[in-house]
Amino acid sequence: MKQLLLGLMALCVLTACEPAPVESDDVKDQVPAEQVDPVAAAQEANVALIRQYFDHFNAYEWEQMADMYAEPALLLDPAEGTEPFSVSHADIIAKYSGVQDEIPDLRDSIVALYPSGTDRVIVEFVSVFTLPDGETYRIPIASVMHIEEGKITQDRTYYDNF
Repeated sequence: MKQLLLGLMALCVLTACEPAPVESDDVKDQVPAEQVDPVAAAQEANVALIRQYFDHFNAYEWEQMADMYAEPALLLDPAEGTEPFSVSHADIIAKYSGVQDEIPDLRDSIVALYPSGTDRVIVEFVSVFTLPDGETYRIPIASVMHIEEGKITQDRTYYDNF
């Protein structure tokens, strides 16, 4: 009888110490701030930024896309040469507005995103467009996006320009 009573008391103590159920389904809310991996958090934010960038690109929202860059930013574009050059928001808007005028069906599709450290995302994508002569192209492209304080500071893009 004594063992049964001790067993019931132990069971009561154990069940009384169970953690309360968590009401939020958001895992981030359940992890104490000191346990959040700062590298993973930065990478997640950077990947989200680049996804938003491509959303703006495909919607031809050049002003919103330009606002995602630092002022000024460095661009490397094989169509412009082999060296990075400094651009302002106005330069970015003018560049892509001109591209839209020449190639109104231009669309980019992300193939893969590779976060690197806390300040870079490498993005593979395919650019599809039709030139005025009716020829359609699918160009594989890779860009290395450097990000600081939530802004793109460098956009180094690589593709076969021949």
